[in-house]
Amino acid sequence: MVVLLLLVNSLESASFQRCQPVPKYLNKLYRRLTIRRKYSGLKKGASFNSSAIPWKTSGLRMYFNLSSLATQTQIFSADLILYRGPTSFLQTLIYQQSYGLILKDINSSMVLYNRTLANNDRMCLVQNVRLLVQRWQRAPETNQGVLLTVKDTGRYSTTLETFYPKKNINVPALALFIKPSKNSLKRYKLIPSQLIEIIKTKT
Repeated sequence: MVVLLLLVNSLESASFQRCQPVPKYLNKLYRRLTIRRKYSGLKKGASFNSSAIPWKTSGLRMYFNLSSLATQTQIFSADLILYRGPTSFLQTLIYQQSYGLILKDINSSMVLYNRTLANNDRMCLVQNVRLLVQRWQRAPETNQGVLLTVKDTGRYSTTLETFYPKKNINVPALALFIKPSKNSLKRYKLIPSQLIEIIKTKT
């Protein structure tokens, strides 16, 4: 019976797009980042009661502090790495579904990403947010962060909670390819989200 359900749901999800995979070199940097850094924007352990959050009517505000970039830093590319925590046992193994992932620049309300994705991707690379990051660099006052919302389209709820970092690890991160100064070499730099705020988006 379980095998049959897996086959049926696999066929149902065949038309859904997969998240753009995170390249190995960025994944390696990301793993180092999550091991080395505690995430200070979240409550820890038992002090955070996820069951009390109205996930279905909320969004996640993700803020990235670019103050570590010198004014002369050239940004050649900028991508956003997102990590999803595990869903329930049934959702993971049987009830594969789709969900809509929407990202907006909070300052301008511009939609950066809007796709219907398969349910079983853990890591997602949102490509080409370079223009947004460059604007934040030139005008820091416009950097109010990015709003992430989820729209469920399947039979079982894929809540926003799966994108909320647990135990202060696996936080969203900007992956920048930069040249810090005129005489320096180009290199990758990951900037983890300094803040994740749960905000109400629907009544």
